[in-house]
Amino acid sequence: MKKIKISFVGVGFMSQIAHIINYYKNKKVELYEVCDLDENLAKEVKKKFNFTGKIYKDYTKMDTKNVDGVVIIVQRQLLEKITGYFLKNNCNVFSEKPHSYSLNEYKKNKKNQKKVWLKGYVRRHDTAIKKFKKNYLIKKNNLGKLNSISYYVSSGNSYLGAKHFVNPFIKKEFKSPLSKFPKFIKKKNYKLYDIYANTALHSIDLFDFFEMKFVDILFAQIDDNNFLCNFTTLTKIQKEKILCQIFLNSSPNQLWDEKMIFMYEKGQVIIKFNSPLFKKGSHKITIFNKLKNETTNISFKNKWCFNQQTLDFVNYIEKKNYFNFNSLSGKDCIKNYENIWKFYINKKNKI
Repeated sequence: MKKIKISFVGVGFMSQIAHIINYYKNKKVELYEVCDLDENLAKEVKKKFNFTGKIYKDYTKMDTKNVDGVVIIVQRQLLEKITGYFLKNNCNVFSEKPHSYSLNEYKKNKKNQKKVWLKGYVRRHDTAIKKFKKNYLIKKNNLGKLNSISYYVSSGNSYLGAKHFVNPFIKKEFKSPLSKFPKFIKKKNYKLYDIYANTALHSIDLFDFFEMKFVDILFAQIDDNNFLCNFTTLTKIQKEKILCQIFLNSSPNQLWDEKMIFMYEKGQVIIKFNSPLFKKGSHKITIFNKLKNETTNISFKNKWCFNQQTLDFVNYIEKKNYFNFNSLSGKDCIKNYENIWKFYINKKNKI
């Protein structure tokens, strides 16, 4: 059986421990070409993971004709243009977040998509989250109307003592290509916009995956330590607006803490997420029915979401499923992220 050739742009720490390792272990995959500014790192990674092709420092020199898919795991500000290059060259692409910094630039890349463009919203590939969505969210339950949702992420050091990776040999400093910020974002806000582009887009996308559409932004506060937004959503099964909140910060104790709280008229559901970099583990779900004064604890065992993401990308390439669910995500995420910033800037200007 002919193997699926996968090339990598960016082979640093995160690329190795969450992405390359899963393609390396997949029997359907041949790891093909390697591109990284750190040439010595690229050589060591090629050797360690048995890449069969050439090594490059310049991604525009890579083979786009004989490769089946390109995985792009680079610094945030490099993603947009590198992704755009491979989309223009008719490649199947997996790119990490943020796939773009502005809605306008996203639309330009989207026009060039001819095949799979899978984006790094890893929770979409989480088997336990899919099960929770199916069993508890997109059909009616005995807790009644959903009133509010709070999503909290304290993203500390989630690498959890990861071992067996090749350390970089040089410190990389990039001058270009850089993503284009929206025109309404001033230079003084570039840093904060960049910092939260990853975690905020991840959080916004989870609401989208749960089929909850943004309606109104009610409050926004963004600073060096916290990202807070209150907004309303609508779902397919409930026409009344649902009050929602996203709260992001960095964990002071360097531990990963992520949870969602769903408040219903007759009780609540709390999901305590496992860190996405845990290969084994469970999401803890607590359901409280206040009418019955009854608490139920459920443990959803999840297969490693980063590996599931790899399996999905390979599957989409095999079946030529070019416009899968994740290809359609992205536009609304960036639009909502921009709108949160617009609300915050306008509010700040009025004070």
